[in-house]
Amino acid sequence: MAHQVETDMQKQIQINRAVPGACDGGPSASTWVEGLQEHRKGYPPSHHFKVVEQAPSSGGCRRRDEQLRLNIFRRCEHERAPDVDVGRLLENRYIQRRKRSFDLAVGGLLLALSSPLWLLIAVLIKLDSPGPVFFKQERTGYLGRRFRMLKFRTMVADAEQWKHALLHLNIHGDKSPDFKIADDPRITRVGRFLRNSSLDELPNLVNVLKGDMSIVGPRPTSFHARTYASHHLSRLALKPGITGLWQVSGRADVDFDQRTKLDVLYINRASLAFDLMLLLKTPLKIRCGAY
Repeated sequence: MAHQVETDMQKQIQINRAVPGACDGGPSASTWVEGLQEHRKGYPPSHHFKVVEQAPSSGGCRRRDEQLRLNIFRRCEHERAPDVDVGRLLENRYIQRRKRSFDLAVGGLLLALSSPLWLLIAVLIKLDSPGPVFFKQERTGYLGRRFRMLKFRTMVADAEQWKHALLHLNIHGDKSPDFKIADDPRITRVGRFLRNSSLDELPNLVNVLKGDMSIVGPRPTSFHARTYASHHLSRLALKPGITGLWQVSGRADVDFDQRTKLDVLYINRASLAFDLMLLLKTPLKIRCGAY
């Protein structure tokens, strides 16, 4: 059955190139799902996931991006060891419809409540070191789509130029795509406070309101999904979040393999109650393992 679904999906990729709105500026993934609600009866969960696979990706309908999404599907619904309960994922009304409403409500409220802090933080950043107030970085999101994530700048302006020289200090090893340094010399004084308090992530709320991220979900990576090992791909089956199961389970102390396991566990358990629990636990874990 899996082989047949994979073959059908490869055919659908060919059809997808001719579908209006399938590239940038087209309908969102949820729109694609909602538009096919009436046609779901009689189809296996793998077909439902195939529909989500055809959601538009940043940069247009490139063959390599289509292959990446196909690989994510393969990993999520592997016959011998499926990572994600695809049937539950696609039939869960909270995930498919209500989670976005939750994001807009909570994101809008947090943005309004934190707005006075934004000006204060901006002034402190400018007084502490030269450079912009905000840091924009390409991150990997839903189904491997790249988007520009917004944060308060916590490092010196030329931090990216230092990265190669500091690879040997990576707590995950110099070969790991996940880059973390316990005492990163590039972090400014104000930046260290912002990181320890997680206030540097406040601008992520803009990404939530734009639809790039959720309040709760797998944390987006700076490295591209094409560099993921196959067992990491299933974490891309849901929109990334500001906080999540990883953040309340160790944060920077957790390696990428463990992060992926926690992310998949979250995807399979996602619900309004679970999101509220993780959201309430986040402030208690802010200082645990934050570098």
